[in-house]
Amino acid sequence: MSELPNVAIRVVPFTAGMHSGVTTGPFVILRFPVNGDGVDTEPPTVYADGYTGGLYLDKPREVEQYDAAFQDIWETALDEQASRRLLAEVSGSYEQG
Repeated sequence: MSELPNVAIRVVPFTAGMHSGVTTGPFVILRFPVNGDGVDTEPPTVYADGYTGGLYLDKPREVEQYDAAFQDIWETALDEQASRRLLAEVSGSYEQG
């Protein structure tokens, strides 16, 4: 799957230590199309899956914090080729038993 042109997988290995993804938990930043005037049709929204359900955050400061967290995770992650190698290595160790 990682070799498809529309798929990018980047792994943050355990050896990276603490990074924003450890404290934020899983989240998605939803960005919506712009209208003909170049203005967002809806403000960016963060969806975070929580213990008791989903949480939607759309205040600019909240979205900025998640943008910063995403940037930190992105910079901490291995690039796509190194991520593929790590996944192949780990899957190979499972195949060997």
